[in-house]
Amino acid sequence: MLRILGLGFLCMMMVACQEQTGAPLSNQAASASVPAADQPQGWLAAPEYPMPSALLVVDEAKAAQRQAYFGDLHVHTDYSFDAFAFGTVATPYDAYRYAKGEAIKHPGGFDVQLRQPLDFYAVTDHAMFLGAVKAAADTSTEFSKFEYVSALHDLNAPENQRWKVWLSAAWLSARFFLIPSRT
Repeated sequence: MLRILGLGFLCMMMVACQEQTGAPLSNQAASASVPAADQPQGWLAAPEYPMPSALLVVDEAKAAQRQAYFGDLHVHTDYSFDAFAFGTVATPYDAYRYAKGEAIKHPGGFDVQLRQPLDFYAVTDHAMFLGAVKAAADTSTEFSKFEYVSALHDLNAPENQRWKVWLSAAWLSARFFLIPSRT
């Protein structure tokens, strides 16, 4: 696994450090206009896709009836292992109360509240380890009695917020992803 990670890092460094020759990739790129000095060039430049003006038809009556909706489609709660490891203590119920405009308690100890409720909202907790890290951190659960989760005990306790988050995340990744099963 370390070889794969090392090879991936080496490939990223080679791409990031490669010298840009400025040679066009195709005839179309050769005919493009010269970019301004403040625009990204080379592999950082975004491709230009010209839009024929015949396709840009605006119906003002329909445009006046359009409405903008505001929401969030990617929210994690304390059920997700990564969110809990980084200090999230809100449950899905708290998250939906927050989306409806109610105040909830921030992990820092103060209240947070939206100015107005959201139009749509989705809690998208990870299925993998769903609630497992929270159960391992709570020393009153049966799951926390297993030795292999002892490093996660009291994970979100104030005295553990700095170093234990990183240590536990690294340990958990190694335990479940890098160590082969013995079956």
